Amino acid sequence: MANIYLEESTEHLRSLIQGQLAEWTRSHSLIVLRPDVFATRSFDTVVAFLEARRFRIVGAVSMNFNRNMVREQWRESGLSRVPFVFRALVDFYLSTGQSLLLLLERSAEGQRSATELLRTLKGPSSPAKRVIGELRGVLGGESALLAFVHTPDNERAFLLELGVFLSRPQRARLLVPLTMGELSKLRDRLYGEVPRHSLSLAEATQNFQQALAASTRDETERLEARRRLEEILAGDSADPLSELAGLPGAGSLSDWDLIVLSCRALRDVPFEGAPHSYD
Repeated sequence: MANIYLEESTEHLRSLIQGQLAEWTRSHSLIVLRPDVFATRSFDTVVAFLEARRFRIVGAVSMNFNRNMVREQWRESGLSRVPFVFRALVDFYLSTGQSLLLLLERSAEGQRSATELLRTLKGPSSPAKRVIGELRGVLGGESALLAFVHTPDNERAFLLELGVFLSRPQRARLLVPLTMGELSKLRDRLYGEVPRHSLSLAEATQNFQQALAASTRDETERLEARRRLEEILAGDSADPLSELAGLPGAGSLSDWDLIVLSCRALRDVPFEGAPHSYD
């Protein structure tokens, strides 16, 4: 069955580039910088990594990565049984701010297109498998969900995602040449919209302890909340995000605190396909 997003994107791009779409597709790709890039103030690190590997940023569009886009990715990847707790956490994570889609240009190497080269350089979502020579290894991180960037798997996925992620006006805007000054303004705006956070468990736990201490003087209540937090982080919760949000002091936590703590609680829960898949 034909994919309507792919058909729409392909038809529109042919009219925009006025050239050989196959050649353009081999020499271009996209990377989505997700909200965690802006929370950790890692934008310049990503750009430097790409430029050092001869990827040129030729366009950029800020976008809201919504639940429907993610579910289309899951469907395309054949993920049919994503547990509710992961769906809920991904949806909450997406609400933290906008993402930035960068259009990249790089000459293909032999049989490998720009998209294939980029995917190799991106590295795996699993923190245990990240290495320094890959982008995610450079960025660090402690969670498979908070993996900073998304890239398409292949050339078909590249064209498909330009249809899934962007409206027709956004695709047209993406192909307008971009200056580094304009890119810096986009970075600064998104930095201003997304609160800073290291996304470390240590910071999130410390913030919880401080919020708890400020929320109640009842030592028994504090001890019970700390005990329950330890249990949740150890995996003893069917819905950690909801339960964490209900603990004393949680109302003072940032969304990032709740996300980091929830990621820790769900780290050992597998499901069909790539673990914690939102790659």
